[in-house]
Amino acid sequence: MYAQCAKEGNGGVALVVLNLDSTNQQVLQVPFEGRRYTLSAASLLSKTVALNGVELKTDKDGNAPQIAVARVTPGAVQFAPQTITFIVFPKAKNPSCK
Repeated sequence: MYAQCAKEGNGGVALVVLNLDSTNQQVLQVPFEGRRYTLSAASLLSKTVALNGVELKTDKDGNAPQIAVARVTPGAVQFAPQTITFIVFPKAKNPSCK
């Protein structure tokens, strides 16, 4: 896990959580509401990647897809095996992130 100040500033914090375990999910207790973006694939050698469960692929004109956000509520957040998750907590009120 890695944390840094969120791009928006105003005390927000962004986390990156890598679950490198191949079989076990991990759980983290979070104190704030946030926005979640999880990258996953069927296997580490897969040619496709999903963002929050939706395959990332361009449209017929080559445009990137819309990014669908998943909401996080305070409490237990689960991280599936072999996933990379970004969570932004804009209301964390971290005094170092002004």
